[in-house]
Amino acid sequence: MLTVYGDIRSGNCLKVKWLLDRLGRDYRWVETDVMSGVTRSADFLARNPAGQVPAVVLEDGRVLAQSNAIIGWLGEGTAFIPAYPAIQRWIVRVEGAFGIRNPLPAGEGQG
Repeated sequence: MLTVYGDIRSGNCLKVKWLLDRLGRDYRWVETDVMSGVTRSADFLARNPAGQVPAVVLEDGRVLAQSNAIIGWLGEGTAFIPAYPAIQRWIVRVEGAFGIRNPLPAGEGQG
């Protein structure tokens, strides 16, 4: 089961939580109050040296951080990030990361 370290007040954490809920994935949410300094503790920094939430501990123990990377990994192959040709997946990534709507000239990358 995935373990998600997140602060419920953070939009970046919430988008990970909402996608997990929407996908019906089992996960354990560990409320991580960034204002308390817990993300600067040795225990947390061992998990995520950047000291940021969200951080997801995968079933095999690896840690994935950064909300856009997490939702990209979770959404891959789902209706949220379908198995389109590579160009389409990158368009989704650019839109998510930079808020840019289709960075290609009109008509390109649409098929």
